Amino acid sequence: MDQVVHLYGLPKRITGFSTTQREHNPTGFEDSCTVLLHYDGMLATVKVAVVSPEANQLRYWVRGDKGSFKKFHLDCQEDQLQEGMKPGDVGFGLEPRQRYGILNRAKGGEIETEIVPMVEPPTYAEFYRKFARALAGDKAQIPVDPEVAASVIRLVELAQRSLREGRTVDV
Repeated sequence: MDQVVHLYGLPKRITGFSTTQREHNPTGFEDSCTVLLHYDGMLATVKVAVVSPEANQLRYWVRGDKGSFKKFHLDCQEDQLQEGMKPGDVGFGLEPRQRYGILNRAKGGEIETEIVPMVEPPTYAEFYRKFARALAGDKAQIPVDPEVAASVIRLVELAQRSLREGRTVDV
């Protein structure tokens, strides 16, 4: 949800759904949810589910009338750490080609497909460097805008309210 809010701002309304997908769930907690973020002229869907038997997990799917972008896989840093790479190693945080995104564009009645490399991201290490500087008093280094974080928490609470009340609620 935070990434949708980062790109499009706060929605006008929100609808939340949740359920349990696993047959055996000793916790009793719901393990999946779908949240609809209603904007003027756009609907964003955010989904989380523990049951998803896919070799390549869909991470993002942005669709519009001129094209779409699909991105599979989670951030590669965790996998790289488990394989023994460390922050600062050459290539750390960079995705291998097989994990690049897929951009489809509609042009002249045809669909053109392009494999798109990701931009070189700041890694987890940079997040924690900024966080440490912020804790030391440099408020300009706060890695997450507190107002955005508070807004996303509010959206989660509104999604839960929507679920409880069985209706779409205004933001």
